[in-house]
Amino acid sequence: METNMFRIMLFAAVLLLYYPAHGQKPVKLSETNEIIAFAKKQLDQGLQADGDITEFVVKKQIKGHFNVDLSFDERGKVVSVYFVDKQAPDLRTVTVFRNYLNEYSFNIKAPKGRKYKFNYDFNFN
Repeated sequence: METNMFRIMLFAAVLLLYYPAHGQKPVKLSETNEIIAFAKKQLDQGLQADGDITEFVVKKQIKGHFNVDLSFDERGKVVSVYFVDKQAPDLRTVTVFRNYLNEYSFNIKAPKGRKYKFNYDFNFN
């Protein structure tokens, strides 16, 4: 009986810890300006000291400055990455960062059939 109760409590604790970090519902927005502002804010948060982008950049030892045009669809999935300007030590760095951005998703739900494009500066020293 105690083992079953322990398992139930452990399962509940894992759910409570996991849900806020990974189970967030996408934010529904309808105006283009607020959708792009939300996407930029999400990138800003990812670049904070404990953010997901910063974690990736530190892990992969990415250095340089990247001016990037990002496009994403109504589900927030990045569909194109174009480097307007890049100052990186080597091609591998650019490729690794491009692949990361291509897999990136914004936590946004927008009107169907729409794509959104904006420019963003990444600076990693």
